[in-house]
Amino acid sequence: QNEQVPSSLHQPPPDRKALAHSALENLDLTVATKAFARIKDLKYLELINDFQERQNKGEKDREVFIGDLLAYKGRFKDAARAFQRCQHEHKALAMYTDLRMFDLAQDFLGSGDNVDRKALLRKKADWACNINEPRAAAEMYLSAGDTLQAINIIGANGWVDMLVEVGRRLDKAEVEAVRAVAGHLRTAGQLALASEMYHKLGEQSSVVQLHVEARQWSEAFALIDRR
Repeated sequence: QNEQVPSSLHQPPPDRKALAHSALENLDLTVATKAFARIKDLKYLELINDFQERQNKGEKDREVFIGDLLAYKGRFKDAARAFQRCQHEHKALAMYTDLRMFDLAQDFLGSGDNVDRKALLRKKADWACNINEPRAAAEMYLSAGDTLQAINIIGANGWVDMLVEVGRRLDKAEVEAVRAVAGHLRTAGQLALASEMYHKLGEQSSVVQLHVEARQWSEAFALIDRR
């Protein structure tokens, strides 16, 4: 005997579609699966399958599923409200970040949520790189603590003043970053400024090499004699 199918599934397609969405919004996944299968909507069947797998793993919070469904439908503000209702603000943060709606994402940062704040800044910086705004990207990477990434962007664009400013702010314990600044200054032909960075690290051999490159023989020999 065939499994009994709700009579509403035999209605014309518009009603089937309405039933499918109504069932899904009520998280009646069994009816929703049958209804979406009838109208051959594979995208929603994949979403339902994802919901079922999550439920099988023990996820039960109704508002989270509603939020995910609303986000899937493009109703992002409603989705964010649903996530807020169940104290899952991090999902709203992730949603808006993925959409590159960074100002809206920022509204869902907790006051002490430094990790998420830095992650958001990195995403903003990545996006700034993608749309060819390297200066903004460099500043955001610096704020996020990705100093080397910022230095490499600054150096690649030949912004000497910005390189020097960053280099002077760095602690001498940040050896890799200071060396990166020195290397970019050296490439830019700013040997005196590169020398300042190597002095900061106490790397006299690198300073000697810079004097040799600049054919400043007396300074090079003076440093060698002092060693």
